Amino acid sequence: MLEDNTIKTPWHNTILYEAAAGRFLTDKRATLLERDGAVLTATFKGQDWVLLQLRANKSTASKMRFVKASLQKEAFGLILESPRGLMDVRDIHQADLTNLIKEFGFVVLRGFKKSPSHRHLEDWYCTRGKPMTWSFGISKVVKDIPSQPGYVMSREGLPLHFDLMIPPAYMGVDQSRHAYKDFISREFLLYCH
Repeated sequence: MLEDNTIKTPWHNTILYEAAAGRFLTDKRATLLERDGAVLTATFKGQDWVLLQLRANKSTASKMRFVKASLQKEAFGLILESPRGLMDVRDIHQADLTNLIKEFGFVVLRGFKKSPSHRHLEDWYCTRGKPMTWSFGISKVVKDIPSQPGYVMSREGLPLHFDLMIPPAYMGVDQSRHAYKDFISREFLLYCH
């Protein structure tokens, strides 16, 4: 790679994903670690893999440096793990989260402070865009109710499924007129506690 008349080789440089801009940068590790905000090292199979730069003020950046970042595959499935509930999901800038989801497919936020209620979490997440409204609202609270039939409201394993494959009639989606991309969510949130 040749940038600004400088040869940049993989064995002398590091790659950083700048979440604010949604782009990758290549430079010397020491230079990238000095960037503003929080710079985290994401690992893959236990090896340092890529640096992630997230926006953060000084107090948030000092907490964010304890967040563990890892990838499930080479460039897919980012897990950000906050030890002991040190961070709140609200500490992650919305645009950074959007770009992380676009780049890595899904982002797991594990170990962050427990949300006081699902409404509190909805309020935060709804700042990302208009939520999809189901007959039960925008959030489905799943809990063990032995009297309910089926396995959705039980302690049994729930297979991963996607209810928008066949949208309910009350959503007014006519699959003969609407393309799948026109009614499908760009992203969704699962909150487990």
